[in-house]
Amino acid sequence: MTDAGNCNPEVADAYFEPVLSPVLPPGDVIELDNARFQHSPSTAALVAAADLNSVEHLWAVIKASLRKSLALAANPGLFVGNTYLVYC
Repeated sequence: MTDAGNCNPEVADAYFEPVLSPVLPPGDVIELDNARFQHSPSTAALVAAADLNSVEHLWAVIKASLRKSLALAANPGLFVGNTYLVYC
């Protein structure tokens, strides 16, 4: 699905409900990147109704870990990769 304009709750919901939601098994994880439209009540309701688990809280934990220790890492790229593997 493509849209020539910006993504907003209406566009996201129009994709999520009839296209994405029917092909995702219950319990699957949907990864949201914290875009403004993802905070809309209608999008949150669609995610909840599909019994999907939002992993936004996990990204907060990963980012906090990176902020805390990245400056001290001898190999920042390896540190980021290892941090991701620990949590995901």
